[in-house]
Amino acid sequence: MAQLTISDDLYNRVAQFKQVDEAVIEDSIGFDECMALIVGRGVDSMLADILGHADQPTMLTSFQQLGSKYPEQVYAYIAEVLQTGAAIHEREQLRKKIGFTPSNRQPKQA
Repeated sequence: MAQLTISDDLYNRVAQFKQVDEAVIEDSIGFDECMALIVGRGVDSMLADILGHADQPTMLTSFQQLGSKYPEQVYAYIAEVLQTGAAIHEREQLRKKIGFTPSNRQPKQA
């Protein structure tokens, strides 16, 4: 496993923040798991800051360029997302067929 060198102050902040993570996930975690969670979320947040304001045509062009450069990974990912989305859609349709109504929506009166 790779090692990460951080200041004592940041180490202490993460060590103290661990209790917040544990309260949210309702389970205890180790320091390394907490650090990985924080760093992972940080990377995701920074990427969202960079790409979150990109318009749809720019994102589409970027995805197409990724597909040209890394077709195996990108197209496998797209297929997986589409299959997952289709499965969710099918479950929703089945729920409607059997009369399942989420608790926040009241059924229509006949």
